[in-house]
Amino acid sequence: MITGFISYVADLLFYFFAIGVGLHLFDRFFGVGFYRWWYNRSRETPLPDAIDMGFMYNRPFSRRHKIALWLSGLQSVYMLWVKGISILTEVIAFPLEAWMILLGFSAGKYVYDFMKGEDKIVEVIKQASIPNLLKRGREYIANVLSSFSRTNKPAVTPPAADERAEAETPKPQEPHWRDRLKSYTKQ
Repeated sequence: MITGFISYVADLLFYFFAIGVGLHLFDRFFGVGFYRWWYNRSRETPLPDAIDMGFMYNRPFSRRHKIALWLSGLQSVYMLWVKGISILTEVIAFPLEAWMILLGFSAGKYVYDFMKGEDKIVEVIKQASIPNLLKRGREYIANVLSSFSRTNKPAVTPPAADERAEAETPKPQEPHWRDRLKSYTKQ
């Protein structure tokens, strides 16, 4: 009995948190534009462009709280009427579900910022992206391998006349591999 109650409530809390995040994202992506259109059509003075407002986004806490209570109440009525869950279970789950929706609304702001790339961590991820890391790794390995290939030259056959002429032209001396490593790590 008690394990069934715990699994029922734990599942619902996760689902209601996900619903809160989803509703916030939906309101930010679609609700803001629709709210502006609806507001401008239903009132004499249009909503100023500087105001970004949705049905839940940038609204008072009381409005979000009412929406959370309504959603939790609808789910409780459905579970009592259709599924036959005990009323004690729903009395305990009802406020918990509403709180989880509110937490989902709050977490939705951070998810939205992350999705839009406005979060600070996105900048760090872009700087440490896989292509950048692979590029720096390839450069480092190429530098290390080129320094080893200069010091440990295998015996080779004499070059052709064209290659001898190219070989006789002095090449600029490359810095030692340790100097290149120091300059690389300073970047």
